[in-house]
Amino acid sequence: MAIKAGSYVEYKGTTYMVVGHANGLVKIINPLVGNAKRQVKPCNLVILSFTPALTISLKGAEYLVTTKGIIISLTTGRLMKWADDNGNRITLLALAKARQPK
Repeated sequence: MAIKAGSYVEYKGTTYMVVGHANGLVKIINPLVGNAKRQVKPCNLVILSFTPALTISLKGAEYLVTTKGIIISLTTGRLMKWADDNGNRITLLALAKARQPK
């Protein structure tokens, strides 16, 4: 199984989400903790069988949207801390909901 953006992995006993790749390393973030990113070798990761986050495009940018409504920018690799009534947040969540398997 490939380690792609939106996949969940385990690193040193903690669950992370993959947000990208660079120089042979995998960029990971723990969306429940904050914006601290790590770059680790793929061989140090265990791929988890959780439902991956969906990649959604909006206004020329791509975002990961989890089943719990967490949004991460693939441009910056950062957790988006938008207010619940933010238009971008509302649109991304609606697009993700429409793409989720029934």
